Amino acid sequence: MLSTYEPWGLVVEEALLMNIRVLVSSEVGAKELINKNNGLILSPDLQETDVKKVKFFLSKKEVDIVFSDQIYKKDKEQVMTYVENL
Repeated sequence: MLSTYEPWGLVVEEALLMNIRVLVSSEVGAKELINKNNGLILSPDLQETDVKKVKFFLSKKEVDIVFSDQIYKKDKEQVMTYVENL
């Protein structure tokens, strides 16, 4: 799910420019752009504390706006199912 190595990760920068909060691996160079207001930095092996952070992140109302399109609703369901099974 999370990158184990990525020199930068342009998609992170693109999402932030669109005011979309992001989840990034601690192994992505673009993690330098992340702060408490725009996303979360997670370990690529998803520790238990990371799983709790992801569940909290996905429960926020602004995440529902990103997932409001029918296509993205399925994505959110898949992410939630994945996180629940960790």
